Amino acid sequence: MARTVAVVWDGAKAYFFQGGQYTRYDIAADKADEGYPQPISSGWAGVFADGVDAAVVWPNGKAYFFRGDQYTRYDVAADAADAGYPQSISSGWPGVFADGVDAAVVWPNGKAYFFRGDQYTRYDVAADAADEGYPQSISSGWAGVFADGVDSAVVWPNGKAYFFRGDQYTRYDVAADAADEGYPQPIASGWPGLVPGGAPGPAPTPGPGPAPVPTGTGTHASVRDGFIAFSNPFEGRVRWMYADIKGLVTTGIGNLIEPVGEAQKLPFVHKTDGSPATQDEIAADWQAVKGDPTLAQRGFKACEAVTNLRLTDAAIDQLVLAKFDANDRTLSRFFSGWSSWPADAQLGAHSIAWAGAGFPTKWLKFKAAAEARDWRAVAAESHLQDSDNPGVRPRNEADVKLFNNAAVVEETGRDTATLVYPQQL
Repeated sequence: MARTVAVVWDGAKAYFFQGGQYTRYDIAADKADEGYPQPISSGWAGVFADGVDAAVVWPNGKAYFFRGDQYTRYDVAADAADAGYPQSISSGWPGVFADGVDAAVVWPNGKAYFFRGDQYTRYDVAADAADEGYPQSISSGWAGVFADGVDSAVVWPNGKAYFFRGDQYTRYDVAADAADEGYPQPIASGWPGLVPGGAPGPAPTPGPGPAPVPTGTGTHASVRDGFIAFSNPFEGRVRWMYADIKGLVTTGIGNLIEPVGEAQKLPFVHKTDGSPATQDEIAADWQAVKGDPTLAQRGFKACEAVTNLRLTDAAIDQLVLAKFDANDRTLSRFFSGWSSWPADAQLGAHSIAWAGAGFPTKWLKFKAAAEARDWRAVAAESHLQDSDNPGVRPRNEADVKLFNNAAVVEETGRDTATLVYPQQL
């Protein structure tokens, strides 16, 4: 039976590796996506094609895949393994088990944990070094977790962590720092679309796995209603497929559609007569954009002439709001007081989440300030990297305005449900 290796990628999707295959899991829908499992070689160029022992996404925008005594570094934004890998664990991870890693996970406290056999090592992310006094036994530090070893560990956006071993898993409450009662449970009972060994099976009866998607998040109606108008100036409104500044295929209002299967889910029509496009035609347009590396530097207008398909305005609105709703569910899980945030603060978080709803796992100062409702400190920590992408700067300026508005709203007792932006208080 192949071991299960789990990694949360961006707060919206997770990936489960079993043997030489992987399955993509939709966090908001709480189920595996259709069309999986697929071979690792087909979706993860440069990663160990015959299987991985452990995987972890680091706050530096890199992911790390381990197998045996080696590891590969993967660039999340570029969606590709970095050149010069694999390398030995001993050369890149001082103090970590040099002969192999069974599991790795980044914890919200700024530490990472590496497991090997019945032991674990704590690693300081900021210092980039293992803490002194390790390794220690799993039983001494992780009550309720598989004491003789874990196959994988992952922190989920619902405030829980999941530890896998064989065909079972244990749910762990991050805030309480303790395993939940009633575990371990069979993987098949709690993770729809995943069964031990990597073979797909019918979705089982929902069990006590990841928390169900909430039906109401407490987000103010003014935020959702105003999101499209807010986003248009920063992303544009593009009806065809185009290459963004990083060469990633995009459409709509900054909606990433990679891999090609994401594009094929959308209702593209022919630009000539508005008739529906086939799956092959959508793939052909996608390849025309992806296959020309010069398009990323030439801007979205350059892609208009090389594409034959378009989205209607209604389809774009539906696409944008579907992503908004998925991000909304994720954000509401990350922030304990989300429903009482001022509307401007909620919109500011959604603005940042457009680049990845899992950002609070990496923006630890932002998250701490938000939990303290120190909106001016949040504004200071709301900066998306713009050194290589000047187009992000207007969004950064808007986000600062939003969070500063939130500070004034709370200080003056204004209605938190009413969106102030684009005005500035």
